[in-house]
Amino acid sequence: MKSKIRRRLSALAALLALVSMLFTVTPAQAAEPTANTVANATATTDKEHSGTADIGPTAWFPNLTPLYPEHGENVGIKMTTESRNAMLHSCARGYVCVAAGRGDGYHNVFILYSCTQRTLTDFIGDGAIMNNQTDNATVILKDQNGTTVGFVGVHNPPSPFRVRWDPVYYLDPC
Repeated sequence: MKSKIRRRLSALAALLALVSMLFTVTPAQAAEPTANTVANATATTDKEHSGTADIGPTAWFPNLTPLYPEHGENVGIKMTTESRNAMLHSCARGYVCVAAGRGDGYHNVFILYSCTQRTLTDFIGDGAIMNNQTDNATVILKDQNGTTVGFVGVHNPPSPFRVRWDPVYYLDPC
C-alpha cells in the first residue's frame, strides 16, 4: 500500500514538474516587444508597413485620420530627423505639413490640404507644423473635449512651428 502511494506521489510530482516547465517563460521572452507595447489598440506599427519588427518597447506610431490622398494628402513614415526637416521646409504652397515623433528616433510627417477636422492618435511629446496655406488660413489645435488649445498661423517666410502634442487630440487645418 505504501509503495502504491509513493508511486502515485512520484507520478504526481513528475506531472507537476512537467506542467510547470510548459508554463515557464524566460526573461528574454517576456521582454520581447509587441505591436502594442505602448500604443493603443487602434494604432498601427512598422511591422505592418515595412515588414520589420525593429520597434522598441517605448515606440509608438502617430496616426492622423482622415487622410485624403485624392487631394494630394500623404504621409511620410519612419522619417529621419534630417528627412523630416527637409519635408517640413519643402511643404508645398497651399498645404500644412505636420510632424510627430515615434519614440524610436524616427518621425511621421503628414501633408494635409483639405479643411476637415482630423483625429490624432499617438501624437506624443514635441512635434512641428509648417503652415504654408494661402489666404492666411489658420491651423486650429483642440483638446480631447474639442476645446481650442492653440493656433498656428501662416508664417512669412514659411517656417516650422514647434508644437507640444500631449494636450492635442484634434487638428483642423483651416
